[in-house]
Amino acid sequence: MRQRKYRLHSMAALLITAFSITASAEENTNEDEEIWDMNLADILDIEVSVASSFAETELESGSTVALIEKEQWQNYGANNIGEALGHLPGTIPLPNTWGGFILPIRGYASRESTKGIATVIDGVPINAINSGGALYHIDQMLPHALNRIEMIRGPGSALYGADAFHGVLSLKTYEEDENQYQVRGTLSSENFAGIDTSISHFFNENTGVHLSLDAVDQGDRNSDYLYQDFTAPGQFLSGSREDSYDTQSMVLKLDHEFSETIDSQFGYYFFQSDAYQFTGVGRFLTGFSSFADRDWSRSEGETEIFRYSLSWRLPSDLTFESKLYHWNADFYYISDFTAANFPGFPPPDNGILSGDLLEEDSSGIDLLLKQAENALNTQWALGLSYKENSTKTHTTTLEDYLGNTFLSVPGLMDNYDRDVTSVTLEARSKFFAEQFHVLYGGRYDDYSDFGSQSSPRLGFVYLQDTYSVKLLYGEAFRAPTVAEVRGAGLFRGDPDIAPEVIETLEFVVMFKQDNWKVNITLFESEWSDGIVVVPLAMPTTEFNSEYTNIGENESEGIEISFDGHYQNTWFWNLSASYVKSEAIFETSTEDYSAFPKYLINLDGGYQISEALYFYITNRIQLDATEGPFNPLISDNPDIDDLWITSVNLDWSYSEHWNFDFSVINLFDQDNNVPSIASAEFGTVDPNTTQRAQVSVAYTF
Repeated sequence: MRQRKYRLHSMAALLITAFSITASAEENTNEDEEIWDMNLADILDIEVSVASSFAETELESGSTVALIEKEQWQNYGANNIGEALGHLPGTIPLPNTWGGFILPIRGYASRESTKGIATVIDGVPINAINSGGALYHIDQMLPHALNRIEMIRGPGSALYGADAFHGVLSLKTYEEDENQYQVRGTLSSENFAGIDTSISHFFNENTGVHLSLDAVDQGDRNSDYLYQDFTAPGQFLSGSREDSYDTQSMVLKLDHEFSETIDSQFGYYFFQSDAYQFTGVGRFLTGFSSFADRDWSRSEGETEIFRYSLSWRLPSDLTFESKLYHWNADFYYISDFTAANFPGFPPPDNGILSGDLLEEDSSGIDLLLKQAENALNTQWALGLSYKENSTKTHTTTLEDYLGNTFLSVPGLMDNYDRDVTSVTLEARSKFFAEQFHVLYGGRYDDYSDFGSQSSPRLGFVYLQDTYSVKLLYGEAFRAPTVAEVRGAGLFRGDPDIAPEVIETLEFVVMFKQDNWKVNITLFESEWSDGIVVVPLAMPTTEFNSEYTNIGENESEGIEISFDGHYQNTWFWNLSASYVKSEAIFETSTEDYSAFPKYLINLDGGYQISEALYFYITNRIQLDATEGPFNPLISDNPDIDDLWITSVNLDWSYSEHWNFDFSVINLFDQDNNVPSIASAEFGTVDPNTTQRAQVSVAYTF
């Protein structure tokens, strides 16, 4: 096993420093205003920035957006980002190989679902060009390092480029606008232990620092699974996975205001994770349970990000914003081949681990000039970006459990460069006493390796104080990954492969009153030039399949949410979605049946006293199969419906102490969800295993 660069000693030193600052700080008696303490009308007017260069409310937004605040995922008992995202309509986080999760949006659940979700941390894009995804190395991060999660469900390439194919995930890290010092610890009955420290300290009115330190140790969760015996068809045996991981993360941000019109921020981010015995490749490669009781995978990952941003407010309501960033990451993806039952492939004596070591870095600059108000009653923003991505190394290894390496060769994705120059225009013109808005614009991307691509956007919004009606059209594209260009494993790449393209139409109606709101969204999308894997007519000794542009897909559905409160005592967040997505071929149509047709979330709370709140959540998933369509598998039966009920008590003992007690999966229901690797009976979702947990926070 390769030697890794751990920086735990540096984090330990910073943690000691953090406690020193906290201990010497003046007591801060101003508490944050929580969601519980806000009128729903105020909540409805919370602004988000994920769908525009300007902050805008949900009523105004030109995309289908979702906002998850810190208090909400604490009510869910969420211990990682995937859990925090599990309560949105039309969205389902599913366990993936190597300790990550995929995030299918509005159907289209497949092994390719790691791709097409643009992920940004404080505005820095972190999708890797080797896999197209970003969730393998940050998904287990403790969400307490964040202030909020903003999300676009639907196309986002007009603003974010290639990776925003199905949606955008924007992670806003911790910072406060006044002095705050907090330590939080969490323990659960499923061997989870986490600690996080967060500090916002202002040295004067112009300079402040924000620091978040987090460490997690998720022990053995003993997730059992069934598989069919290769030697005795029809007989099922059992295996078990640990589903364990440990993570460390640090976010350090320094604010400085040079003048009343110029301010800046420097950010340093560090994420490290090690995931062990997560779901493996199942039946994906062969159509049968070839990995038996060792259908396992693991990963190691480390990411560092540097960011510097500057904002300059100019006359005539103009603002100039700039951002420089650089990140480097290394990933080690490992699959266990010890129990492989391939014909003619005898199991080795000391086990066999197949690994891929990848190192990638990215640097970029973003420039933006925008104007919020002018005589033309048109809000506009013009952006220019340049980004470089490079897979520095790719090494394929084979080793045994004893750490003996008997193969180490350069991989197909070794030393690949991609540069992208982009121009973005977004505008909103307002007519008829600003009740009718026209949104228009788009993005042009020029790639060094395959050419250029444009992504237009158009929308019409009729806006009143209590409701809005929207008709939105957007196009998005996904650039091919390095694996799809160069090849990966037994799949041959295509140097001339083209980007995928998706067109989406949305009709949205929103209503709000002082104590409730309703959001109804109808959507339809058409996905063309989809990159799929097809068998080679004449397999070679190196490849049996190849990547090609023949995929045609469609999706349609409806999403409904209803949020409200009664007498500021009862609170509810209800949502449901129906999604039908299908892959269209020349001779047949196949449903993306791994995505549940019905997703229902029934969440609510009650304020027992001024300091005590009760919250209950229900996650319901109906009508899904064991996994996505796989031509190697003749039978893909339905999976049992899922209904997970969880409860949470939040008690503020004083202005300093806060206690959270949660029971996840209160009634200990079976928690199998669709397996992206097409494993029999699906796969266990370790995030919904029954557990009791307590979280204690002390705020100075």
